[in-house]
Amino acid sequence: EGGAAADEFWAQAVLEFLLGRSQGLPAAGLSSFEASLAAGDSTDGPEAEGERRCFVGTLLMHHGRMREAEESFEAAIVDNPKDRLPHLERLLLLEGQGRHEEARAAAARAIESGAGWSDPWQRPPIFVPGLRSRPYWAREEFPWAGELEAAYPSIKAELEGLLAEGAFPKVGDSRAEQDSQIVAPGGEWRGGGHFG
Repeated sequence: EGGAAADEFWAQAVLEFLLGRSQGLPAAGLSSFEASLAAGDSTDGPEAEGERRCFVGTLLMHHGRMREAEESFEAAIVDNPKDRLPHLERLLLLEGQGRHEEARAAAARAIESGAGWSDPWQRPPIFVPGLRSRPYWAREEFPWAGELEAAYPSIKAELEGLLAEGAFPKVGDSRAEQDSQIVAPGGEWRGGGHFG
């Protein structure tokens, strides 16, 4: 009984959310989403319930209800400990609040539960298990390395020109303000997009 009601509330919330998004309201439907979670577990099982809790946590963040968002992410992690997204959202919330030690502990917990990452300092939105990572790669492993090395003078000149124009903002100035606090001890960092 509770599961069917939860699913019905969820379907209504999705309609409200989509209508609200079309009207520029990014967190529309939140009260119906919350009613769905309060009505009981979904008939789709704990993994779906965890995904729902994570989604509601994101909407709660849009409403500035950070404590409740954190609780929702935590509940999503309990529902499905191997799901990377609620771990990532929770630790980004913690970092955004300046709770850096708690964020690193949350990342370590994600690693321990098998949710991804291999180091508590990582924050990859996409993580590919089995993709090799090592501190040094032999040049011979990349056939295109010689071409890149030959182009070094022109690449350097282009980069110096962009730096002189101020094309790269300081990390945290244009988005993800919490990133500036993370890299601050390491000097002045700048970031920008590159396309080939």
